Amino acid sequence: MKQLYSLAFFALASLATLVNAADKFVYIPLSAEVAIGARKGWTDSLFGPLGYKVKVVDMTTVKLSGATVAALDRGDINFASAMAYMATDYKLNGYNTRVILAAQPTIRKFVITFVAKDSPYRTEADLKGKTLGTIRYCCGYAGALEIFQHAGYPIDTDLKKGDVRVWIAPGSQQNRDALISGRIDAVSDHIVAVPAHASAYLQGLYRVLDSLPDNSIYHNYGGREYYYGKADWVDKHPDLAQAFAKLLVKVRKWENNGHLSEAAQIASTDLRQPLGVTTLQIQNEEWGSHPLFEPSWDKTVESLKKLQVEYKNLGEPLYLKKTLSEQELESFVDKRFFDDGQYSAYN
Repeated sequence: MKQLYSLAFFALASLATLVNAADKFVYIPLSAEVAIGARKGWTDSLFGPLGYKVKVVDMTTVKLSGATVAALDRGDINFASAMAYMATDYKLNGYNTRVILAAQPTIRKFVITFVAKDSPYRTEADLKGKTLGTIRYCCGYAGALEIFQHAGYPIDTDLKKGDVRVWIAPGSQQNRDALISGRIDAVSDHIVAVPAHASAYLQGLYRVLDSLPDNSIYHNYGGREYYYGKADWVDKHPDLAQAFAKLLVKVRKWENNGHLSEAAQIASTDLRQPLGVTTLQIQNEEWGSHPLFEPSWDKTVESLKKLQVEYKNLGEPLYLKKTLSEQELESFVDKRFFDDGQYSAYN
């Protein structure tokens, strides 16, 4: 893991060669929003008055599913993000986390099933008996459950065999390589949010087969972006959690107020990605997903309740085995950071 210190690269507060032992740091994972906030000086203005400097940790080179929440658990980073489906899964599997910020619904085409450009397959029916690559307990799998069941050709699950075989990969890069080499027949994943897929798509290596159905569970509930921290850390440093949440809210509002092109330029430079990839990720209105955040605690909790019910009805084994209680859900979404709460990002 490479830690990118807040030097001129991020236009953050400069650090001396020998760091003062008395300096206090908050560890934030690199993202487009974090890079933009640093370039605009907003990171300094939010964390500086609290007596903290920022160390930006590059998690973009980590390709394995679950690596980010593991880094959070170890204390390598103080915040992490995941879609609601994944964040709830982590909570069910014992990670004691608290949600401090939640996005509004994502767009329908944020999870897509795609094939290689020269593939003979055109519909879900064509993939009956074929192999679909995805990542278990991630957005691609959640999306595939809906896409293929809606089409009438359900995929394999942990509990029963379906019409479409499922190959579980440890990360998106492995799915990309397997698809291009012909070892699997299709992939269900994000295209725009995964640089390896975005790059392959822009090179003409992929062809889109289908996306989520209208009014899908993932679109309405499972695909909402959550930002969270370890519960004990958030309780100890609620002011830092608030500063991070305020940074993201400010950047997202700025992006959606006519600055998507500039946002893509900054992200391209600081995430070291081709401009075409970041432009696709940030500016594409059909596939990109940069929704504003949801200030309502009630709406966020209600969304989680519906997520569990709907995925259980869909037959998702995770929720057939166990769900969070109403009390656990209400504790999971930290009320202090929503509405007009004591540490709300909207105050």
